[in-house]
Amino acid sequence: MTLDSKNVPVTVWEFLNEISSENGVAKKALEGQSKNIVNSTVVKETYDFLVNKLGTKDATTVVIDHIPVLRVSERSCIDCWDTLEQSFGHEAAREIVRASPAILERNSGSIHELTQAMRTILGDRSAGQYLKKSPRILTGGHTPERLLMSWRLLQTLFGPELAQSVVGKNPGILLSPPTTINGTWEYLKEEFGEDSAERMVSKSPGILRTPPQTVTGTVATLEELFDRETAISFILRCTACLTSPASTVRGAWEVLRQLVGDEDALALVQKTPMAILSPPSTMLGAFHCLEIFLGYDTTLELLKKNPGILRAPNATISSSWEALNHILKEDSASITDMVLRCPEVLRSPGRTIRGAYESLVAFLGEEKALELITQNPAVLRSPSRTLRGAWLTLKDLFGKETVELLVAKNPDVLRTPSGTILSAYKALSTCLGSEEMAKQLVCRSPSMVRVSADRMMQVYNQLSEVLGPAQAQQQFCKCPSVLKLGKGAMNKWIDAVITEATSRTASIELTDEDTSSH
Repeated sequence: MTLDSKNVPVTVWEFLNEISSENGVAKKALEGQSKNIVNSTVVKETYDFLVNKLGTKDATTVVIDHIPVLRVSERSCIDCWDTLEQSFGHEAAREIVRASPAILERNSGSIHELTQAMRTILGDRSAGQYLKKSPRILTGGHTPERLLMSWRLLQTLFGPELAQSVVGKNPGILLSPPTTINGTWEYLKEEFGEDSAERMVSKSPGILRTPPQTVTGTVATLEELFDRETAISFILRCTACLTSPASTVRGAWEVLRQLVGDEDALALVQKTPMAILSPPSTMLGAFHCLEIFLGYDTTLELLKKNPGILRAPNATISSSWEALNHILKEDSASITDMVLRCPEVLRSPGRTIRGAYESLVAFLGEEKALELITQNPAVLRSPSRTLRGAWLTLKDLFGKETVELLVAKNPDVLRTPSGTILSAYKALSTCLGSEEMAKQLVCRSPSMVRVSADRMMQVYNQLSEVLGPAQAQQQFCKCPSVLKLGKGAMNKWIDAVITEATSRTASIELTDEDTSSH
């Protein structure tokens, strides 16, 4: 169906055409989606509301991605927004609506009940963060009772701490029927032992959303294709493989063998177990598409470096190649070099790559933008909205010149959501005792703005309870890099610091006693 004045009133047609033209969005993005939009007044009021809350560019993106939102009255939008904002704050409300515009179609009363349930499960602060990961919880017609029933079951099976960790990583588990959660857990315990099963669930909570019959079938298939020891090794390294049907795993393995031979196929799967989780048709389509652009030998080289590239649909690979071709002025040698260094760039849609590059050009100019993407092609995988937010947030904190230095030193900072940067900076200021110290640290090590603020504050609070805030800050100032340690190493450091401080205090007290006795 082609979008024209026969489908919608002229005023609505003109409005949609105007916003799509202004933002360079192809008309085909609107085709067949606007025929049920009949009230031009509602359209305009709803769009103006979105612009007021999200800004013009994000509002337009929301409309293009989810045109039915234009059928929702402004009053309903306001009620839903107010419920989200009161529950989670303004920034979280923005993120949730941008991630899932369909939420504005829900009744505000049901949203309120669901948000209350999520706050009960995860706590006030965390609920908004986790709903950004799984906004479908609020839009899929689920009930608070259903969420709380699954939550109580998870607590019974794993205890409060692991249950909260599992839901925090994958809130969608709360949407799983209790029979699925319980059945899959019982099978994992029986097959792998309780300790290994707990590690598997902690590492890949999504497995609890997979029916037990799917899990058992996939385990049996892996043991048939390989020996049991190899199969168990795959599963423990990549528990997510158990979420794929046995037919997909078998088909993907056959495709991989067909493309590179048995020996290389086994080596690739041992390197990247996720390589056998894609539908065979997707893998073949990706390979043939790459072969057209790179040739057979280079495609094999790329595949051996990153077999996960076969998980990208051929349409995505084509669009990303076209975008790189445009950016690099049809220099096939430069494109090939970039792709070999960062195969993942071909898994990003062309519009994402173009948007990221255009944002970089706006901030840095074309020459510096090209230098940056040559240095770190992965920055092109960052949505323009994320990239712009990161740049503007860093600019507000450090100034334009410093931002350019930070980005040149570590381009990955531009792949970090603005909220993460801001919260990390505030947490660093607390841990180190001042904003000036935080700025100095970020200038030395820009990756600090990518560290979880919650994790930093958790460590800071642990030390503060034992040592007091001043001594805790002294410890971080002496060794700020510990904030980037893994959980295990971090806990060892905390124990060592507390033990040392406690011993020193005891020694001082003993010396005082000796002095007073004389």
